[in-house]
This record gives sequence, C-alpha cells and structure tokens, in this order.
Amino acid sequence: MRGLVRIAVAVVLLAACATSGYNASSLQRQLVRSGLTTKQADCVTNAMEDNFDIRRLGAHTKVTPNEIAVQRQLLLKCGVKVRPKP
Repeated sequence: MRGLVRIAVAVVLLAACATSGYNASSLQRQLVRSGLTTKQADCVTNAMEDNFDIRRLGAHTKVTPNEIAVQRQLLLKCGVKVRPKP
C-alpha cells in the first residue's frame, strides 16, 4: 500500500508537468493505472480543480510544500489511504 500512496501522490503532483497544460481525463486515467478506483480518481481531479487554479495545475513549476499538504488532504478526502507524515 505504501507504494500505491507514493505513486498516487507523485502522479497527482507531477502529471500536469508531463504534458502541456492540465487534462483532467488524462490525469484520471493515470491515477487509475496507479491503483486508484475510478471513483477515487474522479474525486481527486474534481477536488484539485476546486482547490487549485487550472493554470497552476498545468504549470511546469516545482510543487510547493503547501500544495503537497493540500494534496494529501484531498487524497484522504477521496478515500485514498496515505501513510502518516513522518
């Protein structure tokens, strides 16, 4: 499960950087391939869009510690089990 969590967080935080711009359906497919359910992936992308500006989601810049903290909370809200922060 730890590996899944790490992959999910990495996919969520870095997927937009791998493409030009943000594409919710592409991110959802990547999340499902990483092990999330379709429902979880849909929840994550919707929550991201509610909490981050679309331009930020498509930005090719380093993710901030605050964005990582917010994303962890979104994953938890969407039923993705994340390990406690060290």
